[in-house]
Amino acid sequence: MRLVKIEPQAKIQPPQRSYAEIDRDEIVRQALEEAAKRLERREGNPTYRRAWEISAALLRAMKP
Repeated sequence: MRLVKIEPQAKIQPPQRSYAEIDRDEIVRQALEEAAKRLERREGNPTYRRAWEISAALLRAMKP
């Protein structure tokens, strides 16, 4: 059996973000979630409802 030497890695440093960037991302998340919820609440025939469900899923996927 061959021994493998595992060396320690440098600590991962998350990128520095300002409070404004964090706030902006949270506002975007909330707006996208609200838009997705409004789409899901829409009434209509099954074809439209399915399209709105897919649209809501796409909006949620866009969240930062």
